[in-house]
Amino acid sequence: MACTSGRIAVTDDDPVVGARRVVVLTDSSKIGVETTHRFAKSGEYHMLVTDDGIEDDERKALEDTGVEVVIA
Repeated sequence: MACTSGRIAVTDDDPVVGARRVVVLTDSSKIGVETTHRFAKSGEYHMLVTDDGIEDDERKALEDTGVEVVIA
């Protein structure tokens, strides 16, 4: 997962590392987009909740790393 602010990326790292379960909620337009700062890689979070616009190959890639993808 990524963001546009280095300040957010630095402060958001600790909750991801220390959490027992990490759930990411994002719209599908953000999936697969390269940004400057990253605070979690695929597989470092457990579930991704998104809309039905996610591409099949992106969904499969996430699921292959162990991420549960939920369409809501």
